[in-house]
Amino acid sequence: MSTVLAPNASVAARRVRQIVTRRSPLLVLALALLSTSLSMSAATVSGATAVKSPASPSSSSSQMTFAQAPTSLQAAIKQTLWSSPQLATPRVASSAPTGITDPVGVSGDGFGISVAISGTNAVIGAPGTSSNAGAAYFYSLVGGLWTPVGNAITESVGASGDSFGISVAISGTNAVVGAFGTSTGAGAVYFYAFTSSTPTTTVVTSNHSSLVQGQSVTLHASVSPTAATGTVAFSYASAALPGVVAGLTTTTISGCSAQVVTSGVATCTTSSLPVGSNTISAVYSGDATYATSTGTMTQDVVAVAQAPTITTQPTAQSVNARQSATFSVVAVSNDSGTLSYEWQVYVHGEWEEIYGATSASYTTSPLNVTSSGSLYRVVVTNTTSPSTNRASVTSSTVLLTVNPLSATTSISLLSSSPYAGVGIESREVFRGVVTGITGDGYPKGTVKVYKGGPSGVLLCTANLNGSGYQASYSCAISNNSALA
Repeated sequence: MSTVLAPNASVAARRVRQIVTRRSPLLVLALALLSTSLSMSAATVSGATAVKSPASPSSSSSQMTFAQAPTSLQAAIKQTLWSSPQLATPRVASSAPTGITDPVGVSGDGFGISVAISGTNAVIGAPGTSSNAGAAYFYSLVGGLWTPVGNAITESVGASGDSFGISVAISGTNAVVGAFGTSTGAGAVYFYAFTSSTPTTTVVTSNHSSLVQGQSVTLHASVSPTAATGTVAFSYASAALPGVVAGLTTTTISGCSAQVVTSGVATCTTSSLPVGSNTISAVYSGDATYATSTGTMTQDVVAVAQAPTITTQPTAQSVNARQSATFSVVAVSNDSGTLSYEWQVYVHGEWEEIYGATSASYTTSPLNVTSSGSLYRVVVTNTTSPSTNRASVTSSTVLLTVNPLSATTSISLLSSSPYAGVGIESREVFRGVVTGITGDGYPKGTVKVYKGGPSGVLLCTANLNGSGYQASYSCAISNNSALA
């Protein structure tokens, strides 16, 4: 015959209340089964059965008998009611303790306000989570480490002030979680049975060490063991880089909230990561066989490089032949980037880069008049990290003019045969000097002698032979009737 937890204050109930004042607070949950006229309404919450307190002592709801309670809880009640309390003997830890912190880490969660352990299983309450709606976390000791079993457990109704997890108890694989604020303080108790899952590890990597805003990146979550099935949720929390304002809110990456794990790998491709130092989280959620695990990494995202500003444009240059021309530009970076320069010349209908012309100014080699009319410009590029993050601006186009050298020419006529006539050879010799610009070298080329000016009769042509900055010539004609 089953023992019924009798209404009113029985001797056993009084005994429990006396003992609880001296023993572990974990026994508070056991008292829930001994309250006056205990009635229950069952509701399943993630495999849990909720036991709510009665509305009044005269409630017609069915009573919960001692036999109906889980076996492990019956044993706990018997130990409480009929065993003599004993003082616990302190033990000194043989090694440094292993700490478990709030997985969410929000101030006021109250993680650890209630704790229960049985063998290698533990349950921890956090009644302040989500505005005191509360949560509980299950752990198993695997390889010396306390490993999460599944995700956080929350109450089905999940109302603010329920304080789910304010009290917890565990025996073997059976656990109880209290929520004394449920239904405006009516309260509820939830029963759970869980088994330890195979632990997993998740490692998240990126195919870009540094990223430019808007650039596509693929995140890889590698889950071990590779036989694990389930999904991975990718999220980021962005911290500010220098000069960048960013928040710290964790945000699920769009389209990557449940990426299927295939052969131990889940991927997420996105181009929406914000500028900043982003902490990427990949949370693996398996089935009942594999435990949840999380991998994190840092992904830096930099702003797109800004084009530099040219404050002083190049100007047109006019030089004499055999002189050099110098073009200059002044530009500034708008985002602390590094500036580089590439001068160009317009040749054969297209712009060509000038080899080695990579400074803010460019000086040509000595020019001749054939270079006159050439067009020049410079491309200024601003580069930030990474080296592929760059933006450019092109200067205005400027004209190069090369002036021919100025020179003076003198001429004299010398006759070696002053008498000319039939049968008598006559010979006329023209000599002169061409004077160039001091320091520019002597003039080179030829001199042509005309009768009657450049449009007249060409008498002779002579090559210049010079030194210093002068060149002489000599031109002779014989029996030339053109002089008549």
